Amino acid sequence: MKKILFVFAACAIGFFVINLNSCTSSTSSNAIVHTWTPAQSGVTATLISVRFSTLKVGTAVGVGGVIVRTTDGGTTWVSQTSGSTSDLYSVSFSDVDHGIAVGSYGTVISTANGGATWTPLFVDVDVQFRNVLMTGQTTAYAIGTRYFDVDNTTGYIYKTTDGGATWKQLSITSPGLYGISFIDSQNGWVSGFQGVIFKTTNGGTTWTAENSNTTATQVAQLSFADATHGIAVGYPGVAGVPGNPTSGFILTTSDGGATWTKTSEPNGMDGVWMADREHAMAVGWNGTMMETSDGGATWTTKSLGSLRLLNVFLNDANDGATVGENGQVFILGSH
Repeated sequence: MKKILFVFAACAIGFFVINLNSCTSSTSSNAIVHTWTPAQSGVTATLISVRFSTLKVGTAVGVGGVIVRTTDGGTTWVSQTSGSTSDLYSVSFSDVDHGIAVGSYGTVISTANGGATWTPLFVDVDVQFRNVLMTGQTTAYAIGTRYFDVDNTTGYIYKTTDGGATWKQLSITSPGLYGISFIDSQNGWVSGFQGVIFKTTNGGTTWTAENSNTTATQVAQLSFADATHGIAVGYPGVAGVPGNPTSGFILTTSDGGATWTKTSEPNGMDGVWMADREHAMAVGWNGTMMETSDGGATWTTKSLGSLRLLNVFLNDANDGATVGENGQVFILGSH
């Protein structure tokens, strides 16, 4: 079962200069040498989320309803027509054909043909859907926050079991929700504003609050490799104000989220993905790319330019993609 995660994006625009030969790494006993290769997405809009169904087939979505798809591992990308101008914050596929994307103004769209066509779905127009997760061809979760709720006081979880034809709101009392990860059809976690992390063991029927060891922050994204090992990332923030680019954090757990260990980082962190219980990568502001091979105990930091990286996905420890501002895409691995 693939673990699906969320990323929240700011739409800052800047000039991007990359020099892979000048990438720097922090001192660490966890030295990882990975080469990320820039690819041309064909768009300049900020890309907010990326997911691969296979080693070759992947989809990225972003600002203004942009969708691009690759069938050669990320070397080339082709634009698709979403039928929406709303910002798309997240995309998830259960296989190469069936996918769902979500975004602002209650936007939810689905495809059954790999994105050749996208169909709008009605769920809740008053919710900003920040993340979507498909645990199978017919089952998916969409999470977010009330659209005009600048204080992020209310979180929402919707679930479909018929491929998106109908959706049921699940019961949870939480601030705005942003991150989600499931390891199977029953066991999953969500995260969000004010440092909240919740866990379910029954497919979302009930949710239990966990102690994230952080408050007054946004846990923007989290990823679990198995039932016990997870990593979450985020940044400090106050109601109605985007994350701080000069401050962030990483949380790690080895007991299923019952307890978390917090590490402060110099840049706001937006995305994380665990390839397995030892290997993970995290991305954030100022082109930050962090890698670990010991479950998050130590990290190596690289710079992939100056712009914000918003999301990362790994097929395995040596293959994946990351996306961000100005349509930037970087590919890891041989394709």
